[in-house]
Parts: sequence; structure tokens; C-alpha cells
Amino acid sequence: MHNREYYTYPENVKRDWVQQDLDAYVRRETYGEGGHGLPGSIRWIENTPVSENEDTARDLIRHYDRGNYDQLAVRYYKPERIESKAALELSRKLRAAYDEYTKRNNEVWVAGIKAEFVSCRNCGSKLCREYIKGNRCPVCFGDLRPASMLKSVEAAKAKFQKARLAEEKYIAAHSKKKVMWMVKIEYHT
Repeated sequence: MHNREYYTYPENVKRDWVQQDLDAYVRRETYGEGGHGLPGSIRWIENTPVSENEDTARDLIRHYDRGNYDQLAVRYYKPERIESKAALELSRKLRAAYDEYTKRNNEVWVAGIKAEFVSCRNCGSKLCREYIKGNRCPVCFGDLRPASMLKSVEAAKAKFQKARLAEEKYIAAHSKKKVMWMVKIEYHT
């Protein structure tokens, strides 16, 4: 199996130590297949500006990746945690929105139905309610939930995404940022 993993380290980390640490990790992971280390040394990309966040760092890694199990490291800014009242309130709202979204999304619709059989809107199959354990049709894997329930799940998801975006914007605007290395390793198990 092809494995691709990402790790972060402080900007002033000793590069030899990172190489040895990740080599040892890969040797443990591939023990059953001979215990080889990383298939090459890590290329530390320094000639580029520091990426704004983890997402742009991953994009930069994809840009420089040559394929063939290339080991890469790029720098990015990581915001430090903020302990202000506004940040804590945004975090609380985010957690509440996420809890509401997962509650609505994980609710099994057929559990609240009294009818013995349920029809799938996608394939038309008649299904015995007592054997259905989730929200997917066992025949066509279509969603069994009614449009009103799907609409409430989407509304909860939109509220969660809005809260996440608000927290990210606040953190980006008000936090101190430290420079970190994002290291991408690839190996085969």
C-alpha cells in the first residue's frame, strides 16, 4: 500500500534528527516487509516564500513533488492559540454548531417511522423497517431520508461551516504566527 503522511516541526528543528526520526518510524511501519527506512532523504525547500497556512503548504508540496516517493519539506505560518474572550466564544459556537450538525446527520430516519415497510425514493424498493440500521437503501445505496430532513442537515452543515470560517478569520487576523516545517513522507507497506 502507498502511504503519504504529513508531519510538522518547528522552524529551528535539526534536519538530521527529523530524517532519523522519520526513518525509524518507517522502519517500524515496514517491519513485516524488511524494515526499510524512507526511500530517499528529505528535500528541504527553502527558496520559496513561507506559505500562509497548512493548505497552501500542501499545495506547494504538490507543486514540487516529483512523484516516485519524493520526501519534501516546506515552511508555513501556523497561528498560535488565542486565549481571548472572543476567541473562546467563537470556539464554543463552533463546537455547538458541529455537535448540532453531527446529531442531525447521524439521526436514523427510519427509527422514528411507525410503518412496517419503507419505500426507497431512488430505486422504488420496499424495505422492512426493522432491518434498516442506517439512512442508506441496502439495494441502491441512495439516501432514504426525506427532503425536509436533508434540508435541515444541510442547514446545520452550513451553520457549522460558517462558524468554522469565522473562527479561522479571527485567528488569522488576531494571532501571532510562528514558522513551521511541513514534512511530507511517502513509503510503501
